[in-house]
Amino acid sequence: TDALDSSLLCNLTIDGVVNASDISTTSATATNYSVSGFTEATHTWNMTCWDSLNNTNTSSTRTFTIDTTGPTITLNSPANTFNTSSTTVTFNFTATDNTQTTLNCSVYVNNTLQDTNSSVNNGTATTFTIASITEGVHTWNISCDDTLGNSNNSIAQTFTVDTVKPSFHSLTYSP
Repeated sequence: TDALDSSLLCNLTIDGVVNASDISTTSATATNYSVSGFTEATHTWNMTCWDSLNNTNTSSTRTFTIDTTGPTITLNSPANTFNTSSTTVTFNFTATDNTQTTLNCSVYVNNTLQDTNSSVNNGTATTFTIASITEGVHTWNISCDDTLGNSNNSIAQTFTVDTVKPSFHSLTYSP
């Protein structure tokens, strides 16, 4: 806004570098300017404007984030084809996102939601412990999304719960 000069020229600075020069605007009027080609990251921007007498002013610096990629998910344990005699299994995974610090992740057993943690720390091993898993072969996977709505699913791995002890049908002894 300029009290005496209605025509202003402005520079758009992004990440500390002037991205566009001599953007014409009218004092006290919103002006839109489009820029493309950003990498996925958090960026900074501000405007510097001047009037016909070269009086200048620079806006405060603001930030915006470009993120179109879902988190990557690594299944740490149990290993694929794991066998256990317990009906309680602890699932360990690490979810990593390129811009977000916390993620929303869920564990699925046989494609059925078992538990959700909405505050998984980015890049940190996290566990879900699920009880009362039935006897048999099962699949498990993790699904995560970031605060911008980008999501991803891990691969599915299998594990087996076997709580039945071996039985003997016939036992003979010969000296």
